[in-house]
Amino acid sequence: MKFGIEEDLLCVDPATGRRVETGDPGTGSEADEAEPDSFIFRTGAEALEALLEDRRALGALAADGGAIATGFGLVPALSPAADPCAPSTGREGGALRIHLPVPTPEEGVQVMNHLRRWMPVLMALGANSPLWNTADTGYASWRTLRNRTLPVHGIPPHFFGARDYTERVDRLLESPGIDTQDHVGWGARLSPLRGSLEVRAIDMQLTAGESVLFALLVRSLAVEALHRSPTPDGITPEESDAATWHAARHGVEGDLVGLPSCERSSPSALAHLMFDTVEDHLIGFGDAAYVSAGLRELLDSGNGAARQRVAFEHGGIARVVEFAGAELVRETTW
Repeated sequence: MKFGIEEDLLCVDPATGRRVETGDPGTGSEADEAEPDSFIFRTGAEALEALLEDRRALGALAADGGAIATGFGLVPALSPAADPCAPSTGREGGALRIHLPVPTPEEGVQVMNHLRRWMPVLMALGANSPLWNTADTGYASWRTLRNRTLPVHGIPPHFFGARDYTERVDRLLESPGIDTQDHVGWGARLSPLRGSLEVRAIDMQLTAGESVLFALLVRSLAVEALHRSPTPDGITPEESDAATWHAARHGVEGDLVGLPSCERSSPSALAHLMFDTVEDHLIGFGDAAYVSAGLRELLDSGNGAARQRVAFEHGGIARVVEFAGAELVRETTW
């Protein structure tokens, strides 16, 4: 199975951490946000090379305008006129968007249903938005909490096939404020125009290596789903909400809620369980060593949220931006 990656990279002012908006002096639309085409990759190495090339190009373009390109999950500072309590618009943050080509909508729904139990684990490992309006929120992924202000958000419900999915989305599109399928903000959704399943539950990542790590994990989880007989997982909406909240709150630095059991589990235990579930597929793709080392690095050295906090404690917003700018093009060390 091939896969695609889209990265919502943000350009920010190096001193204030505020987003550099399109039309500001010295910057163009490319420097404001990067949403490259959904590249279709066969291997992790291929994806890593392409993402690094794109990041280097954006970094140079941002520097020409006096800005710094970053892989923040959420811009750490707002303009003085901005209302920090206003509903999320998506303009202040970015998701890592992973595309999985699926032969049919039926298979896309089958994969989406299987991903439900793993989404909180992926959110916790990939949490990368602890700062908001120049302060530490106390959450590892404040972007996930911000998304709760959207009409449709979070882990998608279980669907009884493609027809059920289509009918329920069509009903949503009749609701005020949900004009297009882009406004259906679940952490995974079908993308009819691309003929793919789009997974967008994970924060944008500081490094290209981390983006590739999550894409490889999601690909193998998708293959695992297609090898299973589709059955309801029994996860209730309140259970998925609780698991999502704990993932957003703690990241890799506190206990999580494992699904579907709803038992308290450590990030390490859930990460290892996820790896064990898809190990055969990772081996088949040649990804096992990379993913195993990447997970170990995240658990030992901290995810993006943990590393941002260290930089923030040592030098405030300016140090966080400097750190994120360096992480943008850092090559994988595992």
